[in-house]
Amino acid sequence: MCVLFLYVNDIPEPNKYRIILVMNRDKSWDRPTKPLDYWKCKNRSFAGGQDVLFDGNGQTWLGMSKEGKIAVLLNVIEAKYGTFRYQRRGFLVSDFLYSNMDGHSYLEQCIKPKSDNYKGFHLLLLDCSSSKTDVNYFNNRFTNNRSEDIRDDKGFICLGNSRSEEAPWIKVAKGKEKFKDIVKNFNNKDSKSKLESALLKLLKDNTVYLNDPVLEMQTKNEKPFEGTSDKAKPIEQLCSLFVYMPELRRGTRTHSIITVDFEGNCEFLEFT
Repeated sequence: MCVLFLYVNDIPEPNKYRIILVMNRDKSWDRPTKPLDYWKCKNRSFAGGQDVLFDGNGQTWLGMSKEGKIAVLLNVIEAKYGTFRYQRRGFLVSDFLYSNMDGHSYLEQCIKPKSDNYKGFHLLLLDCSSSKTDVNYFNNRFTNNRSEDIRDDKGFICLGNSRSEEAPWIKVAKGKEKFKDIVKNFNNKDSKSKLESALLKLLKDNTVYLNDPVLEMQTKNEKPFEGTSDKAKPIEQLCSLFVYMPELRRGTRTHSIITVDFEGNCEFLEFT
């Protein structure tokens, strides 16, 4: 399970950050993963961690290219049906970062025509190489099947593992309000250490938001994870931003923070 909080503002403000992105990656503790680094392919490179469970060079959940493209992937919790062999979602990020395509063209030409070949996902694509940030989003499990900019009127985007970004889990909605307060109070390069500290505190928040109707409906007829006969306990453990499931050896493994200022300076931090 993962969660993403993003702030984008293209109106130049002195000493402010144009982009603030934070993300938790939640996976099995035993899943083979390489840490944040530059990965090269096709004469291009991008920064990100790598999921190497299936020897898939380039599979990742979050990456950023030197040209200013950012891509984020979050999975959708859903039941397992049949024996269909789905394609690996981890390449959706790297293929965009390695390409010469803009976000809209990539989604329309490369993703939407074959979206049924993948398990459920949210894919968010950014390009901050110009003065106006290009934002494109696609979800292959939402009926509108659209690709668009989903920023709210203040420039915020928040995503989790629900089927639709319009109906988030409670922890994502609550986290969004906390994230907004952090941006309001600490979006200043002179407060860099305070901003980083506040963002990490948010990502490590273990407040449990029980009685989540969206999460309960989404997991109504299935076990969230294999290897457990106790359905209630794993669902409860998913109700906090920081996920900790020791009996299943899974939970939040990686905290990521990306900031970009109006001069084009970027910092990509990873905490494991």
